[in-house]
Amino acid sequence: MQAQRSDSISFALGMPAPELFPAETYTQALAHALRERQVTEYGLPDSALKQQIAHMMRGRGCDVQEDLIFVTAGAQQGMSLLASLFLDHERQIMVEEYTYAGIYQVVAPWQPEILTVPIDTETGLDVDALEQQLREGARPAFIYTIPQGHNPVSVTLSLEKRYRLIELARRYQIPIIEDDAYGFLSYADEQLPTLYSLDKDWVFYVGSFSKILAPGLRVGWLVAPTQFQHLLWAAKNAQDLQTSSTTQYALAAYLKNTSFDDYLALLRTTYRERRDTMLEALRAHFPSSACWHTPQTGIFIWVEMAEVYDIASLARRALLEEGVAFIPGRAFLSASQAARRDRYMRLNFSHTNCENIQEGIRRLGSLIKRIGQ
Repeated sequence: MQAQRSDSISFALGMPAPELFPAETYTQALAHALRERQVTEYGLPDSALKQQIAHMMRGRGCDVQEDLIFVTAGAQQGMSLLASLFLDHERQIMVEEYTYAGIYQVVAPWQPEILTVPIDTETGLDVDALEQQLREGARPAFIYTIPQGHNPVSVTLSLEKRYRLIELARRYQIPIIEDDAYGFLSYADEQLPTLYSLDKDWVFYVGSFSKILAPGLRVGWLVAPTQFQHLLWAAKNAQDLQTSSTTQYALAAYLKNTSFDDYLALLRTTYRERRDTMLEALRAHFPSSACWHTPQTGIFIWVEMAEVYDIASLARRALLEEGVAFIPGRAFLSASQAARRDRYMRLNFSHTNCENIQEGIRRLGSLIKRIGQ
């Protein structure tokens, strides 16, 4: 196997920019937590952190009471806890055709039937197709969706479709799990309402600090109705007893003593520049037959190639020959579909600086040109 190049460039993982992490101020907050709080014992979720999360969610248009916020060890655990509430063995769940692969890991213990719905690259989830499946008798335990900055398709669900999706959830009494990991990273002037803000009874909101601060903190949160809180507690205690008290205290101190809104503005400015750099490089180096759209939220660009390209093979050759990593589209399909050939690639622009983005896309374009000759 060829050794990894010293000048490798990765567009693969959905990671934040490491150089933007506020290491100094967070270190101060961590030191404060270690001095002022008892971190050698088990404890309840930190009220100060829940207050800060409630404040953040008001920025997303959600007026959330503190007692409805449930702190988790990342969004992944949040989805796992909700799956444990909703799923019985071999039930159905409904997801977009291409979606975050972690949801399949979450539901695997229950072996559900995976119902998939097409996703449009301009307006998001195909609500007509979803409704048709419900009319034909589908009754999923829940609908999982990423309305903002979709991973991997990078589309934002249109306002019309948001209202229609909520109406269907109410009519058929099906919970919606809203994964809002990228909702704080919007580059558009207009902010669309979260699904949770449209219906607090049928929508279960999942948030995370992984994409807006650091995945290594492993802190996320759920917003769920009061009647589910004791069930979430039982499921959480069975998994890990509690999310790290030290991290909760440090996060609360950091959020209280800094302007997190200013930090988010820095992320948006930096990521918008990197997004635009990648779009410009794609136009310069990719074949005219390739298609993509400009994401208004999130950290990915979803590229559709012509049918003549085998994207899985292209990904292997890109890593070995050009030192460039990306994720083929089929990695985001369910297990029953994953073997099929598709035409998509997901490119991340948040983790890599503009210079490397330009060079990486140039290398990819060069390889594609060689393959096409």
